[in-house]
Amino acid sequence: MEAIRRALPHPDTLARHAGAALTLALRPEDPQVERALVSMLLESDPATREIAARALAHLPGSFEDATLERVIRAADISVQRIQHSGAAPVVMALAWTLRAVARRIPTDAKQEPMPELRALGIVALNLPGQHRPLEVASLELLDTLSLRATEAWPDDQLNRLISIASGDEAKSASHAADILVRIASQGLHALDGAGVNPLLDPQHQRIPLLARSASDAAYQRLSELGDHDDPEVRHAAHDALATLRRRRNDADFIEAYFIPGPSKD
Repeated sequence: MEAIRRALPHPDTLARHAGAALTLALRPEDPQVERALVSMLLESDPATREIAARALAHLPGSFEDATLERVIRAADISVQRIQHSGAAPVVMALAWTLRAVARRIPTDAKQEPMPELRALGIVALNLPGQHRPLEVASLELLDTLSLRATEAWPDDQLNRLISIASGDEAKSASHAADILVRIASQGLHALDGAGVNPLLDPQHQRIPLLARSASDAAYQRLSELGDHDDPEVRHAAHDALATLRRRRNDADFIEAYFIPGPSKD
């Protein structure tokens, strides 16, 4: 352990890389080691940032609040660097930083942690260029946050998630769909595209997304799924349709009896 502690702050880059690699292999629970790795996240060399982030992602336990703030700051700087240079090492450094955050958010948090974490994940997901590792890492972070969300996320933050859930990459589409099922607002018609994606699970993903959309097109798609070969899918579709009908009836009732009509004067 003492060798790792000496290597991580060493002025020689190779020594720091060796210390981070040894940390990744041994995964010690040591605050001094963690602090040194977080400091490495702020270095200019992307390879140094990547190996430090990898090690941080695999350390046991959760980040302390102050440490998490420093890691988020390092990720924000990496986002700015990618906007100027989309080189692979820069992308990988940010991807592993996001994974470290996703894996080490305090597990006892009762509510969704800091809005800036969600903003970080959304911004990273929307960075220009086809960065598959960054997409995977951003989805991992947003998935972790969505499990703790207590309310719907703003619609204008979900465009990229909807695009991925509607796309032809099965694993990412499924991951994005799971997130949307948890945090998309009711009545978001843009979910229709994901709701008809044949790569998604009809019972656990397509039907919940269509039910959240509640558009006329979604209603029709749910009716079609009501004739599905799988009885569990049929049952889920019928339940979703029944819920939508009740909501529509309630809305019509409120409009008819409680919302004043135009003045007759």
